Amino acid sequence: LHNPAEYYAKFLDLDQRLDEFLTHLQPLTNVEGSRLYLAHSLVYASRIQLHSVFAQQTPVSRANCLDAARAILNISVTVQVQTFTFVDPLLGVSSIMLSEQSCMLTDASSLSGPLHAES
Repeated sequence: LHNPAEYYAKFLDLDQRLDEFLTHLQPLTNVEGSRLYLAHSLVYASRIQLHSVFAQQTPVSRANCLDAARAILNISVTVQVQTFTFVDPLLGVSSIMLSEQSCMLTDASSLSGPLHAES
């Protein structure tokens, strides 16, 4: 990084833009959900991608990644995604990435805890 302060300022700006974009999206309902599901999911996936860079070092970024992953799961339930005839393949890739990110974060948090000797 040539200028960490500039990088972090851009990082915060992108994070704020994701928040703003999400507030402008129509809320999801199970009736209109299929049209908006992809847009909402991509915003949350973008948040995960953005914060994953710092997720191992920063509790705030780790929490943002996990909150965004939970949001994708919650909207999937809200819109009853299992009833969709077609779901964009990008979401399949995103779900694999979310699962892997979650596993990595779980593994990292278990490694940082105290070690217990077996009796």
